[in-house]
Amino acid sequence: MEGSFELARSLTARQWDAETAAIEMQNTRQGIEITTGDPVWDLAFSLSQKEAFRLQVNSLGDDPKPAIVHNRNPDQGFSARGDGKDLPPSWSSITPLDLVFWLQIILPGAPETAFQVMDTLLKSIGPDGFVDLYSGAGRQPSRWMTQPLLVHLAWMVEQTDASKPLRQIHFAGLMKYLERWFSPVLDRDQDGFPEWDHPEQTGVSTSPAFMQNFSHQRGYSIHNFESPALAAMLYRECMLLLEAAQQTGDEASCEWLREKAAGIKNEFGRFFSGKTSSPHYIDFQTHLSPAGLRIGTLHGKGTINAARDLPSPGRPAITVRLDGRQNALLQVVIKGKSPNNRPASETLPPEAFTWRNGKGFAISSKTFKYINTIQVKGLIENDRVEVTTTDHSAEDISLFLPLWADLLPQEQADRLIEDQMYPRFFREFGLPASSPNHLLPDSNPDTTSRIAWAVMLGYGMVAYSHPLKAAELLTRIMNAIVLQINKNLQFSEFYDTETGLGTGKENSLTGLAPVGFFLQVVGIETLGDSQIVLSGLNPFPWPVTVKYKGMTITRKQEDTEIGFLSGERLTVKGPGPHRISLR
Repeated sequence: MEGSFELARSLTARQWDAETAAIEMQNTRQGIEITTGDPVWDLAFSLSQKEAFRLQVNSLGDDPKPAIVHNRNPDQGFSARGDGKDLPPSWSSITPLDLVFWLQIILPGAPETAFQVMDTLLKSIGPDGFVDLYSGAGRQPSRWMTQPLLVHLAWMVEQTDASKPLRQIHFAGLMKYLERWFSPVLDRDQDGFPEWDHPEQTGVSTSPAFMQNFSHQRGYSIHNFESPALAAMLYRECMLLLEAAQQTGDEASCEWLREKAAGIKNEFGRFFSGKTSSPHYIDFQTHLSPAGLRIGTLHGKGTINAARDLPSPGRPAITVRLDGRQNALLQVVIKGKSPNNRPASETLPPEAFTWRNGKGFAISSKTFKYINTIQVKGLIENDRVEVTTTDHSAEDISLFLPLWADLLPQEQADRLIEDQMYPRFFREFGLPASSPNHLLPDSNPDTTSRIAWAVMLGYGMVAYSHPLKAAELLTRIMNAIVLQINKNLQFSEFYDTETGLGTGKENSLTGLAPVGFFLQVVGIETLGDSQIVLSGLNPFPWPVTVKYKGMTITRKQEDTEIGFLSGERLTVKGPGPHRISLR
């Protein structure tokens, strides 16, 4: 009690006017002031930067390090244990995808803060290349491999401040991490296209492809899927690390990185079926994208006499719902024919099943062209068994990531944007996780916003010369955010893309306004201390003014005026690109 009193008294005695002035000066130095045709947009961009900076904290424990968290509310942040392991998941489950979104808000204003957080993350690369998916203040690891976005994160920091060459500093560790991704541990058939281990790695765990009831089950594996999003991430990682290897003249690393990137680009067509212009998940063994089929149902033990010839080789999936129990020692025997028309069978033992709330699930390790019988042992009369095949044709927002990675020819990218993404995924308030146009009969679409994904895809739209579509996407996202700002001057964790209603925690990272994406859309490609790069035209009907470290950039529809701290002014016309050196 005495210690608390002394602490409170010392706090009241501090020079608050001076400290407040110092904070305000730092905010002015780090922030970007944006003026658009809508004052609520301006307020949203300002508040978004403020909240993004608040999310940077130090991890708890004996060795505190810079980290970020999803949200900071009054009921969070205290660890009774002292090591952070009892903090809520929002303080531990920061993924590289979250960090990409965070960086595009705080950069270019705070490269030092960005460097500290990214340097800490890259130092966590293990001797075998393993990096945990989760980072944050709580230090509660996931035990799953990280998303392959680490090189991209380092590159984002370098684009703002070239004096912080993270790719060079951590080159050896980044090579080990990529080598692990392409090793037999994660690329099980060694074809150059690794597989995810768990839905949480994908960033779209509610995708209908991953049977969302099991998305948080630690033992549930999805390594039967090859993902175009994972391939796109790895391709970009290899290309960005190749730049660093070329700068140092490391020919052995250059050759390995070129080989991996070329293998992905040359064989990326495997993800496209002849029926559509959009990519799909494929089976890692057959490299086909079969739709999910219902094979049969059974109550209790017994045999399903399917006698079913499948249109394409499929992988049986067994779902068990128990009557009043949490798990069961069951055994399932599948008999039929293999894709090459030879007799095939597989026995799924009890340990093949994962359980959650009385529901069990297992996927066959073999593919079948013909399923004859499915024998079930170890269940009682009121237990229910349903047999389907895994649905590789199910769709979610991550399938469009090749646009961001610059993996597609221009004509193919045009079709993907115009014929698939725009008519099927664009909703009134942004992009949802999955399209309601393609779902199994008993599936529910996840219509909540995925702003981090939308931002990455928006960058791809700008790169493939679709600025108007990118501006429309940004406008739809901002419409949802404006609803919340007008309501309570706060952001929501998620927004419903059909109604715009906000849900989840207040002022969470995933619901902040995408400041960096806005700058890209209006054509401010690079904004830093050494240079400004302008490209394209302002797609909005009103001029946009951006103030940063004494500079003022006014983007009109046809020209741009730049005012410098010295009083000098410069006007550039046309789409450019225009590179203005500041040194």
